[in-house]
Amino acid sequence: MGIILSTNFSFAQQPALADNKPKVICFSEEDAGKIVVDLEKYQKQSELVDLIKEENKELEIKIANLDKIIKSQDEIIKKSNESIENLQKLMDAQKEAYEKQIQESKPSIWKFIGTALGSLAVGLCIGLLI
Repeated sequence: MGIILSTNFSFAQQPALADNKPKVICFSEEDAGKIVVDLEKYQKQSELVDLIKEENKELEIKIANLDKIIKSQDEIIKKSNESIENLQKLMDAQKEAYEKQIQESKPSIWKFIGTALGSLAVGLCIGLLI
């Protein structure tokens, strides 16, 4: 048993028939089954394409939001780097100030020699008197 498809539409131009009756196209059951399955697949694929388009729109929105987040994080990183540089400069200035203070608080070698010689002289004088 076969399936008959009647149509007035044809893909190829054929010579006009004298009786202008609709043309009849016949398919085997196997071919008709394949056609029906393909048509159903097309409908499902069309629905799938619509779903994918919706998901794509949602993903584009997510991408835009992530781009905004990345920009704000880049600004935060830039400000953090500036803060680190400023803190480094402050630490360097403090280091220099502490080193200068330590140098100023250290007795000089000449002061040390003078104190030692003075103490020696006083010790000798006391030693000679006794």
